[in-house]
Amino acid sequence: MITSLDFLNKGNKWLPDDADTKNRMHRYNRNQKLFNKENGALESYQESFKRIERVVGNFDNVISYATLINYFRLVSKKTGDLLYGEKPIIDSADNKETIENIIDNTTLFLKLYKSAIDISRYGDSVLYLFDDNGKGNFNVISPKMWIPIVDNVDNAEVVNHVLAWEYNTVVDGKKKTLLNVEIHYIGSIEKRVYELVTQLDYNIKINASSSNKIIGSMISSEVIQTGLSDFAIIHLSNFTTTDSFTGIDDYIDMDDIVQELLVRIAQISRVLDKHASPSVTGSSSALEKDPASGLWKLKLGNYFPVDSSDDVKPEYMTWDGQLQSSFSQIELLINQLYVISEMGSVLLGGSDTGGTNLSGRALRMKMISPLAKIKRITMYIDADIKKLIKLLSELGGESITNLVDEKISITWQDGLPNDALEEAEIIEKRKGSNTISTQTALIRYDQMSEEDADEEIERIQEEELAMNPLSEKPFSGDNMISDGEEDD
Repeated sequence: MITSLDFLNKGNKWLPDDADTKNRMHRYNRNQKLFNKENGALESYQESFKRIERVVGNFDNVISYATLINYFRLVSKKTGDLLYGEKPIIDSADNKETIENIIDNTTLFLKLYKSAIDISRYGDSVLYLFDDNGKGNFNVISPKMWIPIVDNVDNAEVVNHVLAWEYNTVVDGKKKTLLNVEIHYIGSIEKRVYELVTQLDYNIKINASSSNKIIGSMISSEVIQTGLSDFAIIHLSNFTTTDSFTGIDDYIDMDDIVQELLVRIAQISRVLDKHASPSVTGSSSALEKDPASGLWKLKLGNYFPVDSSDDVKPEYMTWDGQLQSSFSQIELLINQLYVISEMGSVLLGGSDTGGTNLSGRALRMKMISPLAKIKRITMYIDADIKKLIKLLSELGGESITNLVDEKISITWQDGLPNDALEEAEIIEKRKGSNTISTQTALIRYDQMSEEDADEEIERIQEEELAMNPLSEKPFSGDNMISDGEEDD
């Protein structure tokens, strides 16, 4: 991990040369290519390619891994679906309208869905807050631009967030590569621009395997106040460990299983392709000579008499591929993929439902592992989402109240479809045993606010009264005779 801003000094290599940053950037680049099905991600599969080539010859002429299978993207999308497909309920005791306005102004859940994709494929997601014409807003930016500066004793304590990206420009008619740098402090951002030069320009010898870009002179620098009580950068992560500030992605554990699946499927495909066109055996009388080419060809569509047992009967050659063991291996690998990815067969499109529609209870029982995974992620990001809402409120906007001192609650949903029949049975039993009120049932199962639930109860009572006028109690409310009043 990087513990100071010294890596930005003139003459240092770009990117920073510490092992953590290099490994992290390599992982980000590779996982991005896996997600996008880019061929560059398959460089690490060379050993798998060699296994196939021993069986099928030239791999590139046989099959393309990049379009064959992509479990990686599927797992990332399902993670986003479970987190934000059913929107979490974000609430504040006294400022519900402010919360709703922030959600609408920032398209909060759409951006958080993108953040969930990054949490799955990179292990990290970076949110960048800014003032958008007088209103608080934020963007989800690539973690490849982000370098955290941590305390040299406590690696979990961030001292600065640094954002940096290269761009090409023309200065005095010459093409130059510049480096934009933003150093984030609490309440302010220092923006710098550096010139990037090559090792030859700077007369420094660098290992050929590393980058040859060198940080040159600083061209400009300015400090901007953000008006925030914290950093304008919020880091969301997948699960972490004590020896790493950054998160661990979902792809690393799946990689070996997917490689083995690719090998097995490619080998089966090659064998099936080879025997897709069957051969025919028969007597020589079944052949005729092509006068144009001089080659003997089979006379298809003709009648070939078989006069004795010595004559060979024309027939197609049958072939037994003995592929059952390969299919069994694929089934085993896919089941292990369900386990290792923590997504389960139901969520990833498996067929273990027995051809029946699962009830809500049965579906949740089969989804224990995916739901536990999502709950783990929410445990890591819950406090950061609350901080995001509070910081956005600091940047203001119409009908926006500062929520810094407010208590914000987030009710995370499971993302699974509701079973209306099952919920109705639960409500009926609990109402019958007087363990739940109508108001609580409407809030919990119909996702109503307290005010909407009260209005719905009034409408229900009005409809009941209209359908049965005699249901009104004759001695209640205004109809009750007060004490001491004479009976007319």
